[in-house]
Order: sequence, then structure tokens, then C-alpha cells
Amino acid sequence: MRVIHDEVQELLVAEHIFWDIQKLIRRNKGLRKPSAYYKYMGDAHSVLVLAGVRRQIKIDNQSISLARLLGEVRDNAQLVSREYFQGLYVGSTVADLADATFNRLAGETKRALSQRTGRSRSR
Repeated sequence: MRVIHDEVQELLVAEHIFWDIQKLIRRNKGLRKPSAYYKYMGDAHSVLVLAGVRRQIKIDNQSISLARLLGEVRDNAQLVSREYFQGLYVGSTVADLADATFNRLAGETKRALSQRTGRSRSR
């Protein structure tokens, strides 16, 4: 989970930085001119994002990826109980959202996710 989290977070930070620089260029007349550097940075950003997305969609057994994690959750949905899910939020700044988030994913009366329906099943 930590590897996936860190890689996705790095992609989101890179995306944020790229678009902040684009705003800066748009707001500054002196910077708004054709530039080989701008093209290079746009191309480099595209390659960075595409490589990161490609890593996260790989599902082979050697890959640590979001797609593989989601497949494992799908195949073992019943192991994701309400209590386990709430435990993931303990100590976070959004701990108060754990129950509502599980309700949205599984249903208000369910104690675990359900593999068959994509919703939860009662235990």
C-alpha cells in the first residue's frame, strides 16, 4: 500500500506543479512566447505521467500496482470488513469520514464488502 500511495501521490504532485507553472506562464506576458524549453517540459511531463500510469495498471505477479491491489480486493472482498476499513483511518485527519465512506462503498447495514455484487454482504 505504501509503494502505491507514494507513487500515486508523486504523480499528483507532478501534475499540480505542471499546471501551476502553466498558470504562471499564462499570467505573465513576458513568459508567453514560443519556447523549446516549454515543449521539452510538456513532453517530459507527459512521459512522466504515462510511465506512472502504466506502472499502476500492470497486473502481473511481480508488479506492485493499484490495478493489482483492486483485483485482490475484488477477489477477497469479504475480508474488507467495516472494522478493518475504519482502522485504516485511525489517527488520520479524516478519521470521522471512515464510517460514511464505508457506507457509500458497501451499504449502511453491511459489515463487509461483497465480491458478487460490488456491494457488501451482512455477516
